[in-house]
Amino acid sequence: MSFPERKFDQIYWPTIGVYLVAGVAAALFIQLNFPKALRLGLAVTDVSALAHSLSEVYDLKTFLYIKRYDLGGLMLLYAPAYRISPSFYPTINALLFAGAALVYKRLIVDQLPDTTSQATAIIGLLGNPFFLLNMPGPNKELPLLLLTLLLALLLVEKATGWIWKSALVAIAAFFFRDGYGALLLMFVAVYYVVQRWSPPASMGWRMAAICLAISLGVSIFAHALAPWLPFVQRNLHFADHLSPDIAAAGDHGAWALLKSTFVPVQWMRHLVLNASSLILFPALSHENGSVYWIGVSYAIFGHLNLVAFLFVVFTLGATIRRRLRPEQQAMTFERTETLSAMWLALFLLMTASSYTQPRYQMTILPLGLAGLSLRSTPARWAFFGLPAVFAAGFLAWRNAHGMSPASVPFDVFPVNPYIVR
Repeated sequence: MSFPERKFDQIYWPTIGVYLVAGVAAALFIQLNFPKALRLGLAVTDVSALAHSLSEVYDLKTFLYIKRYDLGGLMLLYAPAYRISPSFYPTINALLFAGAALVYKRLIVDQLPDTTSQATAIIGLLGNPFFLLNMPGPNKELPLLLLTLLLALLLVEKATGWIWKSALVAIAAFFFRDGYGALLLMFVAVYYVVQRWSPPASMGWRMAAICLAISLGVSIFAHALAPWLPFVQRNLHFADHLSPDIAAAGDHGAWALLKSTFVPVQWMRHLVLNASSLILFPALSHENGSVYWIGVSYAIFGHLNLVAFLFVVFTLGATIRRRLRPEQQAMTFERTETLSAMWLALFLLMTASSYTQPRYQMTILPLGLAGLSLRSTPARWAFFGLPAVFAAGFLAWRNAHGMSPASVPFDVFPVNPYIVR
């Protein structure tokens, strides 16, 4: 259901433009002042590492040798930057974000009536400052954000051929982050089955229940699946190198006997931490007391992520039809509920990981917050305020018991990846 030209339509693109200008400015500062950006906590190590890797692994022979097919999308997308000049990186990333904004407008913003909160309507897209810190170089978040929103649009609109188009989008995501692409493909299959044989009123929770069962099953049988699925094997390998309180249960001596019972406990722990860890355990400063801006962006995203979790659970659990005006119902039930179900299903599938990785949920944040602008002002204040109050109380309690937020050492990177060699 579309609405006529509104004031919101007139400010949407200027707002996106300001965000992109800020992102490009941050990118140029980081590229031109890389050592200083490292000290300030502005240069994301993963982005720097990818920029360095693509400059080293740029030919087909080397690519086939390392067999990291999940880098294929990055190599194709960012080729002008690592073959010609790193100055192309911010341009490519700005175009990716502009594309995501275009899809987001059609998916969500164009469906909202004038009575909604304009700021809340776009906070899922613009509220995460970590996207700005990704602008200097190759990254997986921005292309996956665009692909995730495009997939959601295909699932919601159900145009001709939507199922195979959705599958192609999920396969494209595989070449940026193979595990994420596999989760998207799995969700498309679940969505197709559920929407064919379930009444609309129960679709959301049925999708969530099926994805919960899949996620828990993958967690329990991960070691059996590892020889067949490289991304599962890589996930387990990484988890084995984490400290015992972070890594999930594995095949280690006598603990193997307890694996089937211990893994579900770890799965539940990961679920809780994926929803809350970035806001409850923030790292906001370096060891010398200076601000760690990457940690600040994580904390902001962590707050919004917890808001999305609470809102999605509320949306799918509450009967809200009678509380909405007729012009809002189409958006709420045909879009918001579907997007909320998609967020929760993907969140549950991500919990199958052998370690906590809430950063991977950044690409689905806009889906989780899609319908929050439809709520009344007091409801919006409650959804945003309660997690903040809870986090502040939790941090105050930890501080009172001598457990202050952790500080981080300065990032070190051997070379400036944005200097052509």
